Parts: sequence; structure tokens; C-alpha cells
Amino acid sequence: MVTIAAPNSLHAQMTKDCAAAGSTLFARNLSRDHREGEEMISAAKQHGVLLMYGEELLFTPKFLKAKEMADAGAFGKIHLIKQSEKHFGPHSDWFWT
Repeated sequence: MVTIAAPNSLHAQMTKDCAAAGSTLFARNLSRDHREGEEMISAAKQHGVLLMYGEELLFTPKFLKAKEMADAGAFGKIHLIKQSEKHFGPHSDWFWT
């Protein structure tokens, strides 16, 4: 498994190269734009590898504390957890395209 945590401008090419090598992929951010994202997904499908995307928010202090409290039984039996972030998005112009 390869974790792609390089600058976003490198994600598409790295994904295509790693998919061609048969690696399962985890990208912190998928791509800079729709075209690159489609290329990455196509490469994963073409080579039969798994391409996963994940935000880095999982290990922020608030989520670590919530996990600690849940493990300690502070919330009782948990059946469903929903989370949302409310903000205007990244400050980089490429995000909006």
C-alpha cells in the first residue's frame, strides 16, 4: 500500500505510476481538479487496484478526544456518528475548479 502525501500537484502522476505497479493507494487529497481525479480513478480501475481518499481530520485533537470519551463509555452505546465541518473551504484557488 502506498500513501500519497506529496504536494497535490504530484498526486495524479504518482497515482498512475503506483497503480501501474499494482499498489493499493491512499491519497490524503485526491487531486487538484476533476480531470486529474478522473485520470487517477481510471488508472486504479485499469490496473485493478484500490484507490482510497481520506481527509487528515481523523487525528485532530477534537476527534481523538471524542474517541477517547467513546472508548470510556461517556456516550453509552453508539449506533451512528455523523460529522460535518462548516467553513468556506481551502484558500487555494484550484479547490473551486
